Amino acid sequence: MALYIRKLGLFVCEVLKSDPDDWQDIALQALADDQRVAVRAGHGVGKTAMEAGQFCGSC
Repeated sequence: MALYIRKLGLFVCEVLKSDPDDWQDIALQALADDQRVAVRAGHGVGKTAMEAGQFCGSC
C-alpha cells in the first residue's frame, strides 16, 4: 500500500482498473509528492475522476 501512496497513477491503473490521461498522471504524481495542484479544464475531462482516484489511493 505504501507504493500506491507514492505512485497514485499506478494505484488508479492497477486497483481502479482505469487508464488516466497523461495530464491526470502528472497531477496525481504531483499530489503524491505533496505539491499543491490546480486543474483548470472544461466540462467532462476527468477532473472528478482524478480526484476520486487520489482520494482512494491516499487512504
